[in-house]
Amino acid sequence: MTGCEPLFGTFSLVARAPAGDGTFGAAIASGAPAVGSFCLFAEHGLGLVATQAWTNPYLGPAILERLREGDGAAAALASALADDPGARRRQVGLVAMRGPGQAFSGSETVAWSGQLCGDGVATQGNMLAGPAVLDAMLEAFSGAGGPFVERLLAALSAGAAAGGDRRGLESAAVLVTGPEIYAATDLRVDAHETPVAELERVYAVARRRLLPSLAAMPTRSDPLGDIARIEALLAPEDEA
Repeated sequence: MTGCEPLFGTFSLVARAPAGDGTFGAAIASGAPAVGSFCLFAEHGLGLVATQAWTNPYLGPAILERLREGDGAAAALASALADDPGARRRQVGLVAMRGPGQAFSGSETVAWSGQLCGDGVATQGNMLAGPAVLDAMLEAFSGAGGPFVERLLAALSAGAAAGGDRRGLESAAVLVTGPEIYAATDLRVDAHETPVAELERVYAVARRRLLPSLAAMPTRSDPLGDIARIEALLAPEDEA
């Protein structure tokens, strides 16, 4: 730990979907604005990385490239960090197609800082109220039922309720990969007094109005997509 602290802490959970179809997901919240825009990096069928604390966005692509070259998750993480002169200030969570989640908290990340890892899952945070934040996230994710994205949101909500970032929260995001070039779910709250609750509200809207449209969009196997279905979904309610 140094005498100079970053302005905002962050907590996240990254996970491999239980179906084993190459889907990955992450949920993240921070006292910084727009955390979802620079901390999460994912490739369907390969892996997902959360990079935070004194964030180095170059770590995400570097780790994914090492996974693409055949490294396991632990080796990919270690290799990328070895090339980062600021590794002691970084925090990273990672899941790949096989094996346990991996995480790293540098010696100069701000207390409370740490991680918990399990089979296909890792949760990590810095500048937290305490270790109970990560305990609550992992327990909520493991115990929740329903769709994968809702399990991620449950973990984020539990982390916030357990104290979250000790300086408060401003932004939150949830990401789930899909087999197409676009994500299955990619929702963000960039600046809000209660970003986790607002993210849950945005997800409820997306579940009704956005996600059905995504299911009808062009795909690699169907470049046209279901135009009639999209038109029906987008029609004003008084015309539907």
